[in-house]
Amino acid sequence: MRLIILVCLFLPGNFSKANTFYVSPGGDNANPGSISAPFASIDQLSAVMKAGDTAYLRGGIYFTARPNNISAFRLFELKRLNGTAANLITIQNYPGETVVFDLHSFGIPVQPNTTALYIDGCNYIHLKGIRVTGLQQNHHSGTPQAWKVDNSSNNIFEQIEMDHIQGNGLLLGDGSNNNLFKNCDAHHIEDPYSSPGAYGGANGFSATGRSTATNNTFDGCRAWLISDDGFDLYQSSGFFTIINCWSFWNGYHAVYGNHIGGDGNGFKLGPDAAYPAAPPRATHHKILRVVMNCLAFQNYTNGFDQNNGDMRCILYNNSTYNNRGYGYMWGFIAAAAAQDFKNNLAFLDSLGDRRGKETNGIKNSWDILTITRRDFISLDTTGVSGPRQADGSLPSLPFLRLAKRSRLKDAGTKTVQPYINKAPDIGALR
Repeated sequence: MRLIILVCLFLPGNFSKANTFYVSPGGDNANPGSISAPFASIDQLSAVMKAGDTAYLRGGIYFTARPNNISAFRLFELKRLNGTAANLITIQNYPGETVVFDLHSFGIPVQPNTTALYIDGCNYIHLKGIRVTGLQQNHHSGTPQAWKVDNSSNNIFEQIEMDHIQGNGLLLGDGSNNNLFKNCDAHHIEDPYSSPGAYGGANGFSATGRSTATNNTFDGCRAWLISDDGFDLYQSSGFFTIINCWSFWNGYHAVYGNHIGGDGNGFKLGPDAAYPAAPPRATHHKILRVVMNCLAFQNYTNGFDQNNGDMRCILYNNSTYNNRGYGYMWGFIAAAAAQDFKNNLAFLDSLGDRRGKETNGIKNSWDILTITRRDFISLDTTGVSGPRQADGSLPSLPFLRLAKRSRLKDAGTKTVQPYINKAPDIGALR
């Protein structure tokens, strides 16, 4: 018998230790990025981080170092960061501290299409705990955005807040796939200087303009007081999952509250990228939108809008309330693509629960003869735009939750989602 001995050579550099970096408003990019000598800018992390590394952003107000000129179109930037599935690159707020990227003092951008936080060519990163605020719109051309993601896949973006922006919130660009947007907020967003169509181009969360992004998920996100639409997938043929998200008070002026020109839909799900070509289009038989456990209420127009989306959609356990249009606006496409509506709820939407026979579905609230206020614990929206829970999840409120004896309880049909009663409830909140 021969004894075979395998000798493993462990050479320096075969296994590298993960590093921890720090960034602080009082730091210096000439520093090594340690806790006692932090960097000054998040941009510096692009040059030093590798798979498995972690960076903490210390609390405080961050101002961009970019000059306000025509070349300043990315004010904070992460680029070409590549982790792996087993070793993400993590960049997050230091626990218990608040990180604000504040553009109020930057002034009116000379560059018409400025992006406050730009993510480009980044894969397998986890970015968490940043607020972006105060970006203004060039008065003559272009629409800026608080946050843009291009050519970046397999990432987790968590607890990113975008507010008081003259432009878009998130714009999800080409080549950005398999990303999770978790517990993010977009609010007080409008585009007063867009021409033509002032206030008609600002969206909270969007993948529009034939973006090739696909297989992206929004989970636990909120959009409110957006001058156009809360969530907008206009001319996108990618696959999107939207779960546990709230969209409300959209289509209104962020300050004064009156309607000023945007569409004002909670969730705009179409059309596909081939629009305005006549249906049926290549996407006609494809399931491209899955929307579950979402709320759309008190929007200027519709809660959920097909918007010429020649595609198949799955809508399970969603709720609409008091929108000025329809709860569920379908019926645009002839011949209609097959849709899957189960356990959805509509109440007191001004034009009616729904439009389009595609929404017939199974076990939706419109199959119950009469729904009244007594079916709900509360219709008071107090707190819907308030602070999140400690773990970043949505506020726990009585609003639109089913009363104990509601006829909507146990009235649904089984879907892919677990349930604890003898049958699923109808609507998003239990």
